[in-house]
Amino acid sequence: MIVRTVEIRNHIGLHAHPSYLLSMEAGKFKSDISIRYQEKTADAKKSISILALGVNAGEQIELCVSGEDEEEAAEGVLDVLKHMGNA
Repeated sequence: MIVRTVEIRNHIGLHAHPSYLLSMEAGKFKSDISIRYQEKTADAKKSISILALGVNAGEQIELCVSGEDEEEAAEGVLDVLKHMGNA
């Protein structure tokens, strides 16, 4: 299992468009990919699940990736976050 802590630095947090981009990238992989925020966990392959977390700019999330392609999956999702002004 790969776990990374990431600060959300883009100005809108994980709202509609960023959640969609993350879910699209996560959906490319076989691994289980989740996002933990406070006491909540979201399936990173479902944008509505990410939206329900209510993550705002400047807050930290934990990205958790587990499965046969976990290294590639973690790299891909972290890259999406990086291009949103994160990582």
